[in-house]
Amino acid sequence: MKHPTREQLVAFLYEDCDRAEKSETAQHLDTCAECRNQLQTWRATATTLNKYQVAPTVSLWQRTGVKAFRRSWLPLSAAAAILLVGGITLGSTWQSRANSNQSQVIAELRQRIESSEQENAKTKKLLADLSDAVAENRAKDHEALVAVAQEVQATRKDVETVAVLTEAGFKNAQNQLVRLANYTPDSQ
Repeated sequence: MKHPTREQLVAFLYEDCDRAEKSETAQHLDTCAECRNQLQTWRATATTLNKYQVAPTVSLWQRTGVKAFRRSWLPLSAAAAILLVGGITLGSTWQSRANSNQSQVIAELRQRIESSEQENAKTKKLLADLSDAVAENRAKDHEALVAVAQEVQATRKDVETVAVLTEAGFKNAQNQLVRLANYTPDSQ
């Protein structure tokens, strides 16, 4: 048995679902005591919350009376105005001091940035020079390897020629030794 989700049960409780979903949920509630109890608990909670009323509060106007409040606002307003003027004066004084400090800091930062950019340009030039030198050395190494490979090829041909000639010489010597061993002097 597949139970409806909490969202489906809440939608059923507040009648915020379509007819098919409402019918399906109602059929399930007829057969499932667990879901039916959960829904009844939520209904009871909603009913209790709907009955709850917040007690009215007494406003400041009602507690102190309008006349007392009217008498006290003038000194409070004057004090607030004095504090406001003092705050503006202090703020503008601190702002002017901060502006001079900010100018110095900005100038120092600009100098650091320019110095960093110069170092960056030097580093880029050194990297470009290094890259060029590596490329040049790579080309020279390639040429040297090609030359060595050609020399090895020529040497190989020479060694092969010597090997062929040596083998021919050994066969010739072997043939002569065989003839010499088979030689018999003529009797006369």
